[in-house]
Amino acid sequence: MTELRKHPVFKLVVSLFRGAGNVVFQDNALSGLLIIIGIGLSSWTAAVDFLIGAAIATIAALWFRADRHAIDHGMFAFSGGYVGLLMGVLLANELPFLTSEWLLLLVLGSVLAVPLTAGLGFAFGKLNISATALPILLLLWAIMAGVLYTNLPQNSVAPQVLPAGQTAAYTWETFVFGILNGFGQIFVQVNPVTGALILLGILINSRIAGLMAILGGATAVLVAWMLGYDEPVVQNGVVAFNSILTAIGLGGFFLMFDGRSVVYALIGSLLALWVFLVMAVLLNPLGLPALSIGFVLVVAIMMLGAQTYEFVKVVPLEEIGRPEETLAKWR
Repeated sequence: MTELRKHPVFKLVVSLFRGAGNVVFQDNALSGLLIIIGIGLSSWTAAVDFLIGAAIATIAALWFRADRHAIDHGMFAFSGGYVGLLMGVLLANELPFLTSEWLLLLVLGSVLAVPLTAGLGFAFGKLNISATALPILLLLWAIMAGVLYTNLPQNSVAPQVLPAGQTAAYTWETFVFGILNGFGQIFVQVNPVTGALILLGILINSRIAGLMAILGGATAVLVAWMLGYDEPVVQNGVVAFNSILTAIGLGGFFLMFDGRSVVYALIGSLLALWVFLVMAVLLNPLGLPALSIGFVLVVAIMMLGAQTYEFVKVVPLEEIGRPEETLAKWR
């Protein structure tokens, strides 16, 4: 078994699954495997897009002689795989699966994700904050603008949050599916079973992260209900996924887990929802999707803010790990 773990192919597969887990802050191959299975149940082509993109980016990182610890723990697989998945889903009409154009853009996007991830990660690290998914969003927008430059507005996915007329009544399905589909929407999948498997993958690695993810999603759905957001939009998870990612990031991962960080994370979850909606409106004329930009901006700003006061404790980037392990170490 020890020899198997040292085999290059085995290490590559582990890093690919870790990459899938790292999308939701879980550096765990089993978590990543469950997430890939969940994505595959909703769209097998999306799962293939992720794995191919992750493999290309990992191989490219090895060629670039990037940080070996980051490679082994799936950080470049995360970037390349996520770009591959998003590009495959959002450009499905323009780049049909398994065509030469699809392969060219997939390879290009996955390779470019390596220097962009390393560069922005290094720059943001100087401020002791994480670039999270910013390299992926910038690269995806650039690729989409290059491919869709003649037809951008028609490809907008800005949500119609406020109902134009009478909206459907909220039911238990609105709340349950709104949260579960929020997990799926992280990977651009609307499927409650997919969402449940992603949540299970998070819980297997960290109960704290799973708890914060649920609280973040519930906060977004509850606020959407109070403000009268369009019920179908809420149920398909659009309003929840930025809040889920923000709650995980600020609730024990980048910040020490305690009562104050929980409050701080839930405030961030609410901000992430509204920043996402604002960015969706601003990007709408360009036809570019806002995706997780709410999460990216809010986490970066709130991490900077956390370094200026003592309300919460910031975890140094080099010490970040499972919230349970970080909490035990600091205690």
